[in-house]
This record gives sequence, C-alpha cells and structure tokens, in this order.
Amino acid sequence: MSMIQTSPQLTLSEELAFPFLQTALEIDKAGENPDDRHGLIAVMANNAMLWTHLKTQFSRSSEGISGDYIKYLAEMSQFMIKSTFVAAREADRTFLDKVIQINLNMCEQLLTLSADSETAGTA
Repeated sequence: MSMIQTSPQLTLSEELAFPFLQTALEIDKAGENPDDRHGLIAVMANNAMLWTHLKTQFSRSSEGISGDYIKYLAEMSQFMIKSTFVAAREADRTFLDKVIQINLNMCEQLLTLSADSETAGTA
C-alpha cells in the first residue's frame, strides 16, 4: 500500500508570491529568444497584469497595509505596464534583468510577510 503525501496548504502570501517567481522565470526565458518578440510582449503584459492584480488585492483589503505600500504597488504597476511597451520596442537584456529582479524581490517580500505572520501567530 503506497502512502500519498499531500503538500501543505499554501498561505495567502505564498499564493501571491509564486506567480512573481514564475513570471520572472518566463521573462528570463522569453528574453533569451530575441526572435520571438510576441512571446516576450505576452509575458511582459502578463507581468503587468500580475502587478495590477496585487495592487488591487492589497487596496481592497488594506488592513495592516500602509498607504505608502499601496502607493508603491500602484507605482510599480504603472512601471510594469510601461515596461511592456519598452520591451515591445527593444528587448534590452539589462532592462529585462531589472524587471526579473523586481519580481524576485516582490516574491521575497510576500514570503517574508507569510513568515512574519506565522511567527506572530506562534508568539
């Protein structure tokens, strides 16, 4: 008889963080293929939607979230929308690497929120 192991349920922060990691990897992969401009534009557009979604989610449930942080998310959403247009004109690897790093930083921030809330719950 085999034992089936199930993964633990993800926290909300982990569910929010994963798409930022996934999209960073997709941007990296799309950036490696300069002949597929449409693929890069699609990934960058998805990234802009991801940031806009996060901003909207945090704006709706702003309990415990500072107004400055929501403002930061609004600015980053706008930056990511503009970055889609930049990528459509020129897919500079340095620029893409910066977008990737921003996504990875947001992933880490969201995971830190998850770890902080777990620590607070056990304290």
